[in-house]
Amino acid sequence: MTPAELLKRALARTPAHTTLPVTDELDQAIARNLERRGIAIAKVPGLVEDQPEDSLTERLARYHLETQALEAKWAAQRQAEQDATVYPQTTASIFHAAIAGASAPVSLNGMGVLRAAVAGLGGGTINGGNG
Repeated sequence: MTPAELLKRALARTPAHTTLPVTDELDQAIARNLERRGIAIAKVPGLVEDQPEDSLTERLARYHLETQALEAKWAAQRQAEQDATVYPQTTASIFHAAIAGASAPVSLNGMGVLRAAVAGLGGGTINGGNG
């Protein structure tokens, strides 16, 4: 019997050995280096396949989409905060809304504020007319 046949027979009689996956980062780096050099006989278990690096345009597109998603989320949060803030309907808030909605500049004297408020609440005049 040749030495090769003896070795094959001895290997056939040995129990199967289950290899554990490589989990340590240093061990993974060494195993990758051994595979790259062609020293490792078989594929080392537990190594994550290297992903090809994305191109610059793909990374920029992904960044743009993530940025848009964050901005939309923040806008929704701001809107929810504004909707949650309910001011009581006071005379001051009515005047403020009328002045903010006026298309013409409003003078800041008392009569101008009153006219702007009345004009924004139905188009009536101070004297009660509709003109």
